[in-house]
Amino acid sequence: MKPRWRLGLLACGLVLRPSLWTRTMATAGDRAPKRRKGTFASGQTQQFAEVAGALEAYFDGLHRCDVERLKEVWHPEGHLYGIAPSGDVVDRSAETFFDGVAKRKTSEELEKHDRIIRLDFASTRCCAAKVQIALPAAPTSPTPSLTEVLYTDFLILLRLKGKWQIISKVFSAVPLSQLWYTEPYDTLAFAASDPVRGVLEYFRGGHLSRPDILSQNFHEVARLCFSNAEEELVCWSRSDFAEVLRQQPVTAAESEALRFDKILGVDKAGPDVALIKLQIGYPPLLYTDFLSMLRLHGHWWIIAKSSDSESFE
Repeated sequence: MKPRWRLGLLACGLVLRPSLWTRTMATAGDRAPKRRKGTFASGQTQQFAEVAGALEAYFDGLHRCDVERLKEVWHPEGHLYGIAPSGDVVDRSAETFFDGVAKRKTSEELEKHDRIIRLDFASTRCCAAKVQIALPAAPTSPTPSLTEVLYTDFLILLRLKGKWQIISKVFSAVPLSQLWYTEPYDTLAFAASDPVRGVLEYFRGGHLSRPDILSQNFHEVARLCFSNAEEELVCWSRSDFAEVLRQQPVTAAESEALRFDKILGVDKAGPDVALIKLQIGYPPLLYTDFLSMLRLHGHWWIIAKSSDSESFE
């Protein structure tokens, strides 16, 4: 099946065959930071192709309202998070999401607007995809729209038993006529720093082994989902994560634990939707995390987390 969406230059600057995808202009933000020894270096093209191929089922399933097609890429434990008109979080399970898709109007005529903007890997088992998809109005949705909409999605995919699966999604939307979300000029200086403030307590609470601190920004519906060494799915609730953290040794004063801590990237899909990529050290392991974030009633919350780890050098 010929892909119907456009692919921008990918995170490390690779572009797959033009016969498959139309090139679009790259930005500096599309280039991934240099990776430490131990993360994947060879086979990158295959990794990108596998994820991009999996996303074809996402686009196809949504436009054709084909739940079986969507299930090829959306894991049964996958959750979709959004912001209700009230400003509260909307947490939709896979079955709830599938039910909404089945009730939508098909939209093959909107496929021309679809695009993969960026793929970024935490490891060979964890990937963040930023995509755009245009869909018709959905006035009865928990996050309703009254006109055709261009959605910008942050999708987290995990490689599970050799297959890339979406485990979480956050999104922002603008009328299709607008075509793109842009930060107002007078807020540009705060666009990245605002959600970053929402993860500072995440670092502090983690190194102090204090779930009470971490919970100031880790939302009660948030889950930590990852693919283990056997490529099996592990999902922890906030309380599960808190119990694991509570048992970790305190590392706040250990230079070995802190020396690789850094925020690797901040991206926004809209004024209230962000994705942060960071590293945090818990010797003997260094974790690379993707934190999906929503601003709810003016406060930035981590709404989903996925990660992978490697040994310290």
